[in-house]
Amino acid sequence: MFDGLYKITSNLLIENKRQEIFARNMAGATSIGFKGEILLQKSFSEQLDQSISRWEPTGHNVIADQIKTDFSNGTITQSARSLDFALSGPGMFTVKTPSGNELYTRNGSFMASPDGILITREGHIVQGKEGQIEMGLDVDVNSLYVERGILKIIADGKLRELGELDITGIDDDHKLVRMSSNYFALKSNEQRHLYKIESPALSNYTLETSNVSTIQQMIDMVQSMRAFEAAQKVLKSQDEIIGQHLRMGRK
Repeated sequence: MFDGLYKITSNLLIENKRQEIFARNMAGATSIGFKGEILLQKSFSEQLDQSISRWEPTGHNVIADQIKTDFSNGTITQSARSLDFALSGPGMFTVKTPSGNELYTRNGSFMASPDGILITREGHIVQGKEGQIEMGLDVDVNSLYVERGILKIIADGKLRELGELDITGIDDDHKLVRMSSNYFALKSNEQRHLYKIESPALSNYTLETSNVSTIQQMIDMVQSMRAFEAAQKVLKSQDEIIGQHLRMGRK
């Protein structure tokens, strides 16, 4: 009887956690390069078997084990801006915050600072292979194009290279920590999992959309709400049955 209560309670906790993830995914669905989250689930017996190194099944309660970021690619769309970039292969743009922290993102909607530096819309400095990319104040950004990761412009009839974007690869996505909707940081002492991508699949006048389907999220959210309501009803019924048994035991 109590085992049933534990199972129902664990299901309620999972559906509650799923609702939180759906809400975050829906909020980020319209953000450039946003990566959705998924909930990994594991039975309580699997969790216990792993922790005490034995194989006997101990139950069937399901627990929320880990929230994982889905790093699959979004759809590449056309843009009217030369400073909009999209990666169609592996890797992430490397940026530095004003405090000097290095972050990674798939959001390639950049702009020029008042000093002519390539920055993100949040003010982070976009990193090139040799540091920040200085475009200058007299550059016609409409003539800018990218070739094998190198930013080039035509100025005064001459071809000029502005720098090569620093595209970072990560061989283990679990080593990244989400810092905000679109930015990730590397866990401490995990630099060995980083590598530089040469000749990245990169284009400008393009943007990568979120990899979250709002329609699918809404469908899954409704199903989760129904599962939560059903579990609540069963829990209430179980509680009433236990109450009846306890009252009978007192007589």
